[in-house]
Amino acid sequence: MGRLRVWNALRKIKPDRTPRGEVLIEEGFLKEAAISREALLEELEADLITLPINYRSKVDWQYWCRQGYFTFALINGPFNTLVESLGWTRAAQWIVRNPAATRNFMAEYLKIARDYAAHALDEGCEGLILGDDLAGQNGLLVDPAFLRKYYFPELRCWLKKIPVNSTPILFHGDGDVLDIITDLSNIGFWGLQGLQPDANMTMPNLPAELLHDWVWWGNMQFEGKLGLKDQTQLQTEAAQLCRQWREVPGYILGSSGGLYPSLPVDLVRAAYRL
Repeated sequence: MGRLRVWNALRKIKPDRTPRGEVLIEEGFLKEAAISREALLEELEADLITLPINYRSKVDWQYWCRQGYFTFALINGPFNTLVESLGWTRAAQWIVRNPAATRNFMAEYLKIARDYAAHALDEGCEGLILGDDLAGQNGLLVDPAFLRKYYFPELRCWLKKIPVNSTPILFHGDGDVLDIITDLSNIGFWGLQGLQPDANMTMPNLPAELLHDWVWWGNMQFEGKLGLKDQTQLQTEAAQLCRQWREVPGYILGSSGGLYPSLPVDLVRAAYRL
């Protein structure tokens, strides 16, 4: 039932209830919580599973499909890879002083990422998420003019080599990415994962023309201005999100950035206890 529930949301068919799941559940979180991935997914009544893939990955996608979950592969994006390879200072210098070289770097990386994606899909994975942290709480980290001239054309080429009509491909981005949502839609992404509330990524600020025609996933945030929220606050906010989004067929409930070490498992349980 979980797989069908997610497929309905992806196809903008109103599901029987809001599908739910996390963009990433880190191994460190599972270890600290002393719980297996299978047990946690069952306890949270998750409908999907997302697993990161790279050159070291060995994922039994068929296993997770047999458990009834919709399966997403999470692929590191070209901007993240640039920053991880060069460091922020040098990457910023490349972007400003040599944008052509920056584009070439991203293009070469996306060729590798295409192989990751193709292998996962061949092995039974059903959807893809490209993750690039392009923004902070107050807006984009990079001039949108640069993104439109050098970044989005490479993503468009990458998407053209994947069967996007039948393969759901979402973009994950932390922070305030409001200025580029239309760009992401225009080049072929099915939707957006993230929706960080304290970065203005709330329903009233999203493009009205895409609200019912795109996929939106996230909006739960475990941290507040004073640190981690308490269980009652998280339960209340999760219930409010489900009410607020109930008429949007493409909505998936989950946290903005996934489950990470030092996050108490009881807070996660409370947020999902709807």
